[in-house]
Amino acid sequence: MVRVIPVHNFLGQSVAQIDEPTAFCTANESANELLFLALRTHCIEVYLLNNPDLKRLTTFPTVDLAEYILHCAKGEYIATMEAKR
Repeated sequence: MVRVIPVHNFLGQSVAQIDEPTAFCTANESANELLFLALRTHCIEVYLLNNPDLKRLTTFPTVDLAEYILHCAKGEYIATMEAKR
């Protein structure tokens, strides 16, 4: 038996097609909610979640394939753990 318990009442949703990420994290900066997606193309894309159009803010390269992304709110940076594949 499966029991479904509603937790959040969302007002809506935005759907966007994005390549399959290898890692992701979110961050809150200056009242903006950001989504960091690491892709197989050795880059990280940053999206603004406050925008209903899921606007991509920037893309930056990584040296190797990012397996983990962490956000440090105190230092205002993200750290990645990458592996050569």
